Amino acid sequence: MTTSLSKDRFRGVLLGAAIGDAMGMPFQFLHPQLIHELVPLPPRTFLRAPQGHLNARLEKGQYTDETQLMTLVTETILEKGDADAAEIALGLVRLYETRAWITPGRSLLAACRHLRKGTPWHEAGGFRDGSKPLAFVPPLALRHHPDGERMARHCASLARMILVEPRVSAGCACFGLLLQNILMCRDSRELPDAVQTTADRMQASHPEFRDMLLWVLSLLDVEVAEGLQELGTGYSILESLFAALFVFLKFPDDFTAAVSHVVHAGDSSDTTGFVAGAFGGAFNGFDGIPENLFSGLKDAQFFLDLADRLYSLSSSAAS
Repeated sequence: MTTSLSKDRFRGVLLGAAIGDAMGMPFQFLHPQLIHELVPLPPRTFLRAPQGHLNARLEKGQYTDETQLMTLVTETILEKGDADAAEIALGLVRLYETRAWITPGRSLLAACRHLRKGTPWHEAGGFRDGSKPLAFVPPLALRHHPDGERMARHCASLARMILVEPRVSAGCACFGLLLQNILMCRDSRELPDAVQTTADRMQASHPEFRDMLLWVLSLLDVEVAEGLQELGTGYSILESLFAALFVFLKFPDDFTAAVSHVVHAGDSSDTTGFVAGAFGGAFNGFDGIPENLFSGLKDAQFFLDLADRLYSLSSSAAS
């Protein structure tokens, strides 16, 4: 394993997550059986949503609210030096008031309404399970690498802005630790140890997540479709996070295959694609992302510049 991060890894995480989100956008909310009828094979490029779909008006390569949340956290870190929760809350409200959210989930819209009414940011979230706050995590994992404790606290805290369910906070911390451990891997032989290390970290505080991580490792010998049926690809944080981890571990060296297989399962495909893309980008770097996916992503150069600025800030702080 390595402890230093290159600019290529910063680019990989942020661009990978945005690309995964955009690849998942056309399949969001759809049942796998319908997807397989419309698109028989996992897509290896961006597609448009089918006619009548909520996202049908969106162009190929369009990301959704997951990437907007990630961008908001990254820009706040660049402006304030860290993830200032009050500033992020203001950003959520600005996007809500200007109707700039792209296919926002109900939990996000509810949080924005509460924030707009003056509810404190740490009490704004709803009391249910969900995976939307996972979008806060990638820039925090990069900014605080390799300080896992500080990163995990930030991830768990920010999650409450959208959902205050303790399981959601734990899931965000788990995602951040996975990203940080995967970022240190040099080849795929080290990935099981990265997952095991994360499981060991989660054991004392959240044994449920340790068990899920070990379950994912136990499923790696089964076919992708069977594994995703076991894990689920719905909106629970346990499903979205671990379905994405499973497909990444099945295709660690093939960014497109990992993302395409998980989004092809539908349901919460923008989130599962986002998470799988972040994992794939963390491991393979930006150089491991096919050029056609980068060039086809809306605002691709903006995200590349954003990653470079975050790298420069983090490198300066480290020195």
